[in-house]
Amino acid sequence: NPGPPGPVAPTFNLSLDDPPESRWSHIVREYVGAKQAIVDYFDNQVHSKEVQEVLDDIGANMDKYLGDTGKEMQGIAQQMGIDVGVVVMLNFGYELRHLGPGRPNTTGNATLPMDRSTFHSAGACTSIVVQSEDYSVIHGRNLDWNLPDELRHLILQVNVFRSGKLLCTGTGIAGFVGFLNGVTLNGFSGSINERLLGGSVILDAIQAVRAGVHSPTHLLRQLLTEQSSYPGAVAQLVAERITAPVYFIVAGLARDEGAIITRDRNKLDDIWQLHSSWDKPYAWFLLETNYDRWTEPVPYDNRRKYGNEYMSSLGRQQASTYDGLVSVLNTWPVRNNETTWTSLMSPKTGYHITYIVY
Repeated sequence: NPGPPGPVAPTFNLSLDDPPESRWSHIVREYVGAKQAIVDYFDNQVHSKEVQEVLDDIGANMDKYLGDTGKEMQGIAQQMGIDVGVVVMLNFGYELRHLGPGRPNTTGNATLPMDRSTFHSAGACTSIVVQSEDYSVIHGRNLDWNLPDELRHLILQVNVFRSGKLLCTGTGIAGFVGFLNGVTLNGFSGSINERLLGGSVILDAIQAVRAGVHSPTHLLRQLLTEQSSYPGAVAQLVAERITAPVYFIVAGLARDEGAIITRDRNKLDDIWQLHSSWDKPYAWFLLETNYDRWTEPVPYDNRRKYGNEYMSSLGRQQASTYDGLVSVLNTWPVRNNETTWTSLMSPKTGYHITYIVY
Protein backbone atom coordinates (compact mmCIF):
# COMPACT_ATOMS: atom_id res chain seq x y z
CA ASN A 1 0.00 0.00 0.00
CA PRO A 2 1.64 3.28 -1.08
CA GLY A 3 -0.13 5.32 1.60
CA PRO A 4 -2.14 8.49 1.06
CA PRO A 5 -0.49 11.48 -0.65
CA GLY A 6 -1.62 13.79 2.16
CA PRO A 7 -4.58 14.66 4.39
CA VAL A 8 -8.08 14.21 2.99
CA ALA A 9 -9.74 17.49 1.97
CA PRO A 10 -12.81 18.38 4.04
CA THR A 11 -16.24 17.70 2.54
CA PHE A 12 -19.23 20.05 2.54
CA ASN A 13 -22.81 19.73 1.27
CA LEU A 14 -24.26 22.24 -1.19
CA SER A 15 -27.98 22.39 -1.99
CA LEU A 16 -29.12 23.77 -5.33
CA ASP A 17 -32.52 24.31 -3.71
CA ASP A 18 -31.04 27.24 -1.76
CA PRO A 19 -30.90 30.71 -3.39
CA PRO A 20 -27.62 31.12 -5.32
CA GLU A 21 -26.67 34.17 -3.25
CA SER A 22 -26.63 32.12 -0.03
CA ARG A 23 -25.99 28.49 -1.01
CA TRP A 24 -22.24 28.76 -0.32
CA SER A 25 -22.52 30.84 2.87
CA HIS A 26 -22.18 27.99 5.37
CA ILE A 27 -19.05 26.82 3.54
CA VAL A 28 -17.13 30.03 2.94
CA ARG A 29 -17.74 31.37 6.45
CA GLU A 30 -15.35 28.63 7.59
CA TYR A 31 -12.59 30.35 5.60
CA VAL A 32 -13.14 34.04 6.35
CA GLY A 33 -9.83 34.13 8.22
CA ALA A 34 -7.97 33.46 4.97
CA LYS A 35 -9.48 36.37 3.05
CA GLN A 36 -6.39 38.60 3.15
CA ALA A 37 -4.15 35.79 1.93
CA ILE A 38 -6.61 35.17 -0.93
CA VAL A 39 -6.66 38.86 -1.85
CA ASP A 40 -2.85 39.08 -1.78
CA TYR A 41 -2.40 35.95 -3.87
CA PHE A 42 -4.74 36.98 -6.66
CA ASP A 43 -3.54 40.57 -6.67
CA ASN A 44 -0.15 39.11 -7.58
CA GLN A 45 -1.66 37.17 -10.49
CA VAL A 46 -2.92 40.22 -12.40
CA HIS A 47 -0.10 42.32 -13.84
CA SER A 48 -2.10 44.17 -16.47
CA LYS A 49 -4.27 47.24 -15.94
CA GLU A 50 -6.29 46.17 -18.97
CA VAL A 51 -6.99 42.74 -17.46
CA GLN A 52 -7.98 44.33 -14.15
CA GLU A 53 -10.39 46.69 -15.88
CA VAL A 54 -12.11 43.83 -17.69
CA LEU A 55 -12.39 41.79 -14.49
CA ASP A 56 -13.86 44.83 -12.71
CA ASP A 57 -16.42 45.18 -15.50
CA ILE A 58 -17.50 41.57 -15.05
CA GLY A 59 -17.75 42.12 -11.31
CA ALA A 60 -20.07 45.07 -11.92
CA ASN A 61 -22.26 43.15 -14.38
CA MET A 62 -22.46 39.69 -12.82
CA ASP A 63 -26.13 39.03 -13.54
CA LYS A 64 -25.74 40.03 -17.18
CA TYR A 65 -22.65 37.93 -17.88
CA LEU A 66 -22.87 35.01 -15.45
CA GLY A 67 -26.48 34.51 -14.29
CA ASP A 68 -26.80 32.23 -11.25
CA THR A 69 -23.05 31.60 -11.27
CA GLY A 70 -22.52 35.34 -10.82
CA LYS A 71 -25.07 35.43 -8.01
CA GLU A 72 -23.13 32.67 -6.24
CA MET A 73 -19.94 34.73 -6.57
CA GLN A 74 -21.68 37.84 -5.23
CA GLY A 75 -22.92 35.89 -2.21
CA ILE A 76 -19.45 34.51 -1.54
CA ALA A 77 -17.91 37.99 -1.71
CA GLN A 78 -20.48 39.33 0.73
CA GLN A 79 -20.07 36.43 3.15
CA MET A 80 -16.27 36.66 3.14
CA GLY A 81 -16.18 40.45 3.24
CA ILE A 82 -14.02 40.83 0.14
CA ASP A 83 -14.44 42.69 -3.12
CA VAL A 84 -16.43 40.80 -5.73
CA GLY A 85 -13.57 41.39 -8.20
CA VAL A 86 -11.34 39.14 -6.08
CA VAL A 87 -13.96 36.38 -6.25
CA VAL A 88 -14.12 36.85 -10.04
CA MET A 89 -10.32 36.43 -10.18
CA LEU A 90 -10.53 33.26 -8.08
CA ASN A 91 -13.19 31.83 -10.34
CA PHE A 92 -11.14 32.50 -13.43
CA GLY A 93 -8.05 31.06 -11.80
CA TYR A 94 -7.66 28.56 -14.66
CA GLU A 95 -7.39 31.36 -17.19
CA LEU A 96 -5.22 33.54 -14.93
CA ARG A 97 -2.66 30.77 -14.49
CA HIS A 98 -1.64 31.32 -18.09
CA LEU A 99 -0.05 34.57 -16.97
CA GLY A 100 2.76 32.60 -15.30
CA PRO A 101 6.28 32.16 -16.64
CA GLY A 102 5.72 28.86 -18.41
CA ARG A 103 6.16 25.14 -18.01
CA PRO A 104 7.68 23.80 -14.79
CA ASN A 105 10.94 21.92 -14.67
CA THR A 106 9.79 18.47 -13.57
CA THR A 107 12.37 16.20 -15.15
CA GLY A 108 15.44 18.38 -15.62
CA ASN A 109 17.41 17.05 -18.58
CA ALA A 110 15.03 14.08 -18.77
CA THR A 111 16.91 12.20 -16.08
CA LEU A 112 15.86 11.14 -12.59
CA PRO A 113 16.41 12.02 -9.81
CA MET A 114 16.98 15.76 -10.07
CA ASP A 115 17.45 18.77 -7.82
CA ARG A 116 13.83 19.56 -6.93
CA SER A 117 14.74 23.12 -6.05
CA THR A 118 14.92 23.88 -9.79
CA PHE A 119 11.16 23.31 -10.07
CA HIS A 120 10.00 26.87 -10.34
CA SER A 121 6.61 27.62 -11.86
CA ALA A 122 3.04 26.51 -12.40
CA GLY A 123 1.52 24.88 -15.46
CA ALA A 124 1.36 21.11 -14.93
CA CYS A 125 -1.34 18.48 -14.29
CA THR A 126 -1.70 14.75 -14.83
CA SER A 127 -4.96 12.84 -15.38
CA ILE A 128 -5.26 9.08 -15.93
CA VAL A 129 -8.21 6.83 -16.78
CA VAL A 130 -7.56 3.10 -16.46
CA GLN A 131 -9.72 0.13 -17.39
CA SER A 132 -9.50 -3.12 -15.42
CA GLU A 133 -9.69 -6.58 -16.94
CA ASP A 134 -13.44 -6.64 -16.21
CA TYR A 135 -13.72 -3.23 -17.97
CA SER A 136 -14.44 -1.15 -14.88
CA VAL A 137 -12.91 2.31 -15.27
CA ILE A 138 -11.38 4.44 -12.53
CA HIS A 139 -9.97 7.93 -12.83
CA GLY A 140 -7.13 9.69 -11.04
CA ARG A 141 -5.60 13.13 -11.25
CA ASN A 142 -2.91 15.37 -9.85
CA LEU A 143 -3.62 19.08 -9.94
CA ASP A 144 -0.38 21.05 -10.06
CA TRP A 145 -1.43 24.62 -9.31
CA ASN A 146 1.54 25.79 -7.21
CA LEU A 147 -0.93 27.13 -4.67
CA PRO A 148 1.03 28.44 -1.66
CA ASP A 149 1.04 26.06 1.31
CA GLU A 150 -0.75 28.64 3.45
CA LEU A 151 -3.72 28.51 1.03
CA ARG A 152 -3.94 24.76 0.53
CA HIS A 153 -6.29 24.38 3.48
CA LEU A 154 -8.84 26.09 1.20
CA ILE A 155 -9.07 22.93 -0.93
CA LEU A 156 -12.39 21.19 -0.37
CA GLN A 157 -14.75 18.53 -1.65
CA VAL A 158 -18.38 19.41 -2.30
CA ASN A 159 -21.41 17.10 -2.42
CA VAL A 160 -24.06 18.77 -4.57
CA PHE A 161 -27.72 17.98 -3.83
CA ARG A 162 -31.06 18.86 -5.40
CA SER A 163 -34.37 17.91 -3.72
CA GLY A 164 -32.39 15.83 -1.25
CA LYS A 165 -30.72 13.74 -3.98
CA LEU A 166 -26.95 13.61 -4.33
CA LEU A 167 -26.07 14.70 -7.87
CA CYS A 168 -22.28 14.74 -7.81
CA THR A 169 -19.12 15.30 -5.79
CA GLY A 170 -16.40 17.66 -6.96
CA THR A 171 -13.17 19.29 -5.83
CA GLY A 172 -12.46 23.00 -5.76
CA ILE A 173 -11.28 25.80 -3.51
CA ALA A 174 -13.24 27.87 -1.00
CA GLY A 175 -14.76 30.80 -2.91
CA PHE A 176 -14.53 28.95 -6.25
CA VAL A 177 -17.87 27.82 -7.70
CA GLY A 178 -16.55 25.55 -10.46
CA PHE A 179 -15.00 22.08 -10.22
CA LEU A 180 -11.58 21.00 -11.46
CA ASN A 181 -12.58 17.36 -11.13
CA GLY A 182 -15.68 15.49 -10.02
CA VAL A 183 -17.88 12.42 -10.38
CA THR A 184 -21.54 11.41 -10.62
CA LEU A 185 -22.85 8.06 -9.36
CA ASN A 186 -23.61 5.74 -12.27
CA GLY A 187 -22.65 8.42 -14.75
CA PHE A 188 -19.23 9.82 -15.44
CA SER A 189 -16.17 11.49 -13.95
CA GLY A 190 -14.25 14.42 -15.35
CA SER A 191 -11.05 16.36 -14.77
CA ILE A 192 -9.47 19.38 -16.40
CA ASN A 193 -5.84 19.78 -17.47
CA GLU A 194 -4.32 23.01 -18.69
CA ARG A 195 -3.62 23.46 -22.40
CA LEU A 196 -1.61 26.34 -23.84
CA LEU A 197 -2.07 27.71 -27.34
CA GLY A 198 -0.56 31.17 -26.98
CA GLY A 199 -2.25 34.48 -27.69
CA SER A 200 -3.77 36.93 -25.25
CA VAL A 201 -5.22 34.14 -23.16
CA ILE A 202 -6.84 35.98 -20.29
CA LEU A 203 -8.24 38.85 -22.38
CA ASP A 204 -9.66 36.46 -24.97
CA ALA A 205 -11.18 34.38 -22.17
CA ILE A 206 -12.80 37.31 -20.41
CA GLN A 207 -14.23 38.61 -23.69
CA ALA A 208 -15.76 35.16 -24.12
CA VAL A 209 -17.35 35.47 -20.67
CA ARG A 210 -18.94 38.72 -21.82
CA ALA A 211 -20.46 36.74 -24.68
CA GLY A 212 -21.98 34.18 -22.29
CA VAL A 213 -19.39 31.42 -22.78
CA HIS A 214 -18.55 29.02 -19.93
CA SER A 215 -15.21 28.71 -18.19
CA PRO A 216 -14.13 25.02 -18.45
CA THR A 217 -14.43 24.66 -14.67
CA HIS A 218 -17.97 26.03 -14.59
CA LEU A 219 -18.95 23.86 -17.54
CA LEU A 220 -17.67 20.75 -15.78
CA ARG A 221 -19.70 21.53 -12.67
CA GLN A 222 -22.80 22.18 -14.78
CA LEU A 223 -22.47 18.85 -16.56
CA LEU A 224 -21.87 16.97 -13.31
CA THR A 225 -25.12 18.37 -11.92
CA GLU A 226 -27.23 18.15 -15.08
CA GLN A 227 -25.88 15.37 -17.29
CA SER A 228 -26.43 11.76 -16.23
CA SER A 229 -24.44 9.81 -18.82
CA TYR A 230 -20.92 9.52 -20.19
CA PRO A 231 -22.03 9.78 -23.85
CA GLY A 232 -24.05 12.90 -23.08
CA ALA A 233 -21.18 14.49 -21.15
CA VAL A 234 -18.69 13.76 -23.93
CA ALA A 235 -21.04 15.21 -26.54
CA GLN A 236 -21.34 18.50 -24.62
CA LEU A 237 -17.65 18.73 -23.77
CA VAL A 238 -16.90 18.31 -27.47
CA ALA A 239 -19.42 20.90 -28.65
CA GLU A 240 -19.77 23.69 -26.04
CA ARG A 241 -17.87 26.93 -26.58
CA ILE A 242 -15.46 27.60 -23.72
CA THR A 243 -13.31 30.50 -22.52
CA ALA A 244 -9.90 28.81 -22.88
CA PRO A 245 -8.17 25.82 -24.48
CA VAL A 246 -8.28 22.75 -22.24
CA TYR A 247 -8.00 18.98 -21.96
CA PHE A 248 -11.14 17.33 -20.58
CA ILE A 249 -10.40 13.83 -19.28
CA VAL A 250 -13.55 11.73 -18.85
CA ALA A 251 -14.43 8.23 -17.61
CA GLY A 252 -17.73 6.33 -17.66
CA LEU A 253 -19.39 3.04 -16.76
CA ALA A 254 -19.21 0.81 -19.81
CA ARG A 255 -16.37 -0.89 -21.64
CA ASP A 256 -13.98 1.61 -23.26
CA GLU A 257 -15.72 4.63 -21.72
CA GLY A 258 -12.68 6.79 -21.22
CA ALA A 259 -11.51 9.73 -23.29
CA ILE A 260 -9.13 12.66 -23.54
CA ILE A 261 -10.87 15.56 -25.27
CA THR A 262 -8.49 18.18 -26.64
CA ARG A 263 -10.31 21.48 -27.02
CA ASP A 264 -9.75 24.91 -28.45
CA ARG A 265 -12.21 27.62 -27.41
CA ASN A 266 -14.59 27.11 -30.30
CA LYS A 267 -13.86 23.63 -31.62
CA LEU A 268 -12.70 20.11 -30.96
CA ASP A 269 -9.09 19.46 -31.90
CA ASP A 270 -8.92 15.77 -30.98
CA ILE A 271 -10.64 13.00 -29.03
CA TRP A 272 -8.66 9.95 -27.92
CA GLN A 273 -10.65 7.09 -26.40
CA LEU A 274 -9.97 3.81 -24.63
CA HIS A 275 -10.05 0.96 -27.13
CA SER A 276 -9.55 -2.41 -25.47
CA SER A 277 -9.39 -4.31 -28.78
CA TRP A 278 -6.22 -2.48 -29.84
CA ASP A 279 -3.17 -4.70 -29.81
CA LYS A 280 -1.02 -1.84 -28.58
CA PRO A 281 0.65 -0.79 -25.37
CA TYR A 282 -1.48 1.49 -23.22
CA ALA A 283 -4.76 0.34 -24.82
CA TRP A 284 -6.16 -0.16 -21.30
CA PHE A 285 -5.29 3.32 -20.01
CA LEU A 286 -5.01 6.92 -21.18
CA LEU A 287 -2.71 9.49 -19.60
CA GLU A 288 -2.73 13.23 -20.23
CA THR A 289 -0.34 15.83 -18.89
CA ASN A 290 -0.31 19.19 -20.69
CA TYR A 291 0.74 18.40 -24.24
CA ASP A 292 -1.16 17.41 -27.36
CA ARG A 293 -0.65 13.71 -27.96
CA TRP A 294 0.81 14.33 -31.42
CA THR A 295 3.53 16.59 -30.00
CA GLU A 296 6.55 15.80 -27.86
CA PRO A 297 6.73 17.32 -24.37
CA VAL A 298 9.63 19.63 -23.66
CA PRO A 299 12.57 17.58 -22.31
CA TYR A 300 12.54 19.27 -18.92
CA ASP A 301 8.86 18.40 -18.34
CA ASN A 302 8.31 14.90 -19.68
CA ARG A 303 5.88 13.66 -17.04
CA ARG A 304 4.04 11.82 -19.82
CA LYS A 305 6.99 9.51 -20.52
CA TYR A 306 7.46 8.56 -16.89
CA GLY A 307 3.75 8.25 -16.17
CA ASN A 308 3.28 5.87 -19.11
CA GLU A 309 6.31 3.85 -18.01
CA TYR A 310 5.06 3.60 -14.42
CA MET A 311 1.59 2.48 -15.53
CA SER A 312 3.00 -0.06 -17.96
CA SER A 313 5.46 -1.49 -15.44
CA LEU A 314 2.70 -1.96 -12.84
CA GLY A 315 0.54 -3.80 -15.34
CA ARG A 316 -3.18 -3.69 -15.85
CA GLN A 317 -4.22 -5.76 -12.84
CA GLN A 318 -2.39 -3.61 -10.30
CA ALA A 319 -2.62 -0.22 -12.02
CA SER A 320 -6.42 -0.46 -12.25
CA THR A 321 -6.75 -0.45 -8.44
CA TYR A 322 -6.88 2.66 -6.27
CA ASP A 323 -3.61 1.70 -4.59
CA GLY A 324 -1.90 1.13 -7.92
CA LEU A 325 -3.17 4.36 -9.44
CA VAL A 326 -2.25 6.46 -6.40
CA SER A 327 1.25 4.95 -6.44
CA VAL A 328 1.73 6.32 -9.96
CA LEU A 329 0.28 9.70 -9.05
CA ASN A 330 2.49 9.79 -5.95
CA THR A 331 5.76 9.09 -7.82
CA TRP A 332 8.17 11.76 -9.04
CA PRO A 333 7.83 13.51 -11.46
CA VAL A 334 4.09 12.78 -11.83
CA ARG A 335 3.96 14.17 -8.32
CA ASN A 336 6.25 17.16 -8.12
CA ASN A 337 6.83 20.33 -6.14
CA GLU A 338 3.81 22.02 -7.73
CA THR A 339 1.33 19.20 -6.99
CA THR A 340 -1.50 20.66 -4.94
CA TRP A 341 -3.97 17.79 -4.72
CA THR A 342 -4.52 14.20 -5.80
CA SER A 343 -8.01 12.84 -6.52
CA LEU A 344 -9.36 9.36 -7.18
CA MET A 345 -12.82 8.78 -8.71
CA SER A 346 -15.10 5.96 -9.85
CA PRO A 347 -18.25 6.63 -11.90
CA LYS A 348 -19.49 3.11 -11.12
CA THR A 349 -19.59 3.65 -7.37
CA GLY A 350 -19.55 7.45 -7.09
CA TYR A 351 -16.31 7.19 -5.10
CA HIS A 352 -14.45 10.49 -4.87
CA ILE A 353 -11.57 11.34 -2.58
CA THR A 354 -9.16 14.25 -2.70
CA TYR A 355 -5.89 14.42 -0.79
CA ILE A 356 -4.21 17.76 -0.12
CA VAL A 357 -0.53 17.55 -1.08
CA TYR A 358 2.04 19.63 0.79
